[in-house]
This record gives sequence, structure tokens and C-alpha cells, in this order.
Amino acid sequence: MSANGKISVVASKAMNKTEKILDDCRESITTVRTGFASGQQGAYFFLAKGIKLDRRKFKNLHKHFNAPEGSEVVMIPNAFMNDEA
Repeated sequence: MSANGKISVVASKAMNKTEKILDDCRESITTVRTGFASGQQGAYFFLAKGIKLDRRKFKNLHKHFNAPEGSEVVMIPNAFMNDEA
């Protein structure tokens, strides 16, 4: 959910970048996948633009979306990796 209403993006693993551009709205999200040298999958981190995560479903990604344990959505002002994130 954004300030401009509900936005849904359907993506493919084969695509490096996915965008949904509306009239005057362009939402961004950065994804970070982690892993171990042993080949074990690590957590996923989604950096989303915003101040507060208001969807409880996104607070437990491993339960609701079958993501690896420890995965989370981090809200930051610009949706890009920085020291704060």
C-alpha cells in the first residue's frame, strides 16, 4: 500500500528489475538475499520506502510467505541500502 493507493507488481526471477509506473507515482523497493558459503539459504530483506510498517502480515514473512527464518521488511526513507538499513 502506498500513499497513492494499492500497488501490485508481479515479477519473474528472470527479470533483474521490475517496475510499475503510474501517472505520477513511482514506488521503489530493494531486495537483499543472504546466504552462507555452505550453500545454506539465508534471510531475505526488503527495503521499502516509508516510515512505519503497518501491515502485520509482513512482520512474519517466514510464516506468511514461506521466506527463510529471519527475513524482514525494513522501512527507510528512500528504499535504498544505506548505513541505517
